[in-house]
Amino acid sequence: MALVFCCPECGATLRATRSAAVAVIACIGCGEAVRVPCNAHPAESAIDTPTIRSVDAERARRGLTRLVRSLALFALSCLAILAVLSLWIAVGTRQILPAPIWLTPTVVALVLVWLTLTWAGSIYRIRGYHDCEAAAATVAVDGWTRLAAFGALLTAAGQFSVVMLFLTRSPQLLPAEVTPFAMAGMLAGAVGTAMEFGFITTLHRLLWESSGWQAAGRTGQFAVTFIFAAIASMGVVLVGFLALSNLHAQDPEGLATGRQTRLVFAGMLSALASLVLLVCFRYVRLLRATQRALLQPQPYLIEKLPAA
Repeated sequence: MALVFCCPECGATLRATRSAAVAVIACIGCGEAVRVPCNAHPAESAIDTPTIRSVDAERARRGLTRLVRSLALFALSCLAILAVLSLWIAVGTRQILPAPIWLTPTVVALVLVWLTLTWAGSIYRIRGYHDCEAAAATVAVDGWTRLAAFGALLTAAGQFSVVMLFLTRSPQLLPAEVTPFAMAGMLAGAVGTAMEFGFITTLHRLLWESSGWQAAGRTGQFAVTFIFAAIASMGVVLVGFLALSNLHAQDPEGLATGRQTRLVFAGMLSALASLVLLVCFRYVRLLRATQRALLQPQPYLIEKLPAA
């Protein structure tokens, strides 16, 4: 079915398929580049109104709220693991032998808290993505939303594997039967993170549909932050790995360099935690902006896009 609208430059009546919505075409009258609207309009109209139904927009807003809550649970789970590693660093640095009797039950309790928070956060994210699916289908990006929901499961597996390796301090200390599953879990977590990142496409289209292309530019800003944090995280891990390798070469038994090893781990964790907090902060702002746009959608002109 064709969309009928007018050129904002010369008023010529234009037609395009629905699949071309928000794309740019050349006006047959004046040759100017014009953005195709999401709705059909009479030739005398130059206003594009949002197409997302109010019921779908309200459900999507609830889904975005669940995503914000999942980030809060993720932050709490990170605090639980940091507490475990802080205990390990403190006890190991002071070389307390034997270990305090309260250490093992405390670590077990914190790990159980972390597991609960991690899976609760994953459930919140999956439900949040599911709530956004109807609104995403309106703007033809529901596939990205379903992909993100599946990625949330893989990300949870990756988080479990990473923490397992940190708690054992080395892949070599894991049982031989467990090591392949831990490595596969880390790979699954990386794939899941990439799949969840695709949800940015859904947010971009929801913002564009509700408030125009200028509001949708927020997703590009977040993408830049995410890529910066990912590259910085890889740099932190690489530098930490080189430092640990150097310490291991100097003292294979770890008798004299145990304290330095733990300090390197502490530095890596602090840097990674700072980068995670930065990404979470920017992501919450993007989710809140999308919620506001869905609550009060703004009609916008069928205008020419700015020159590159």
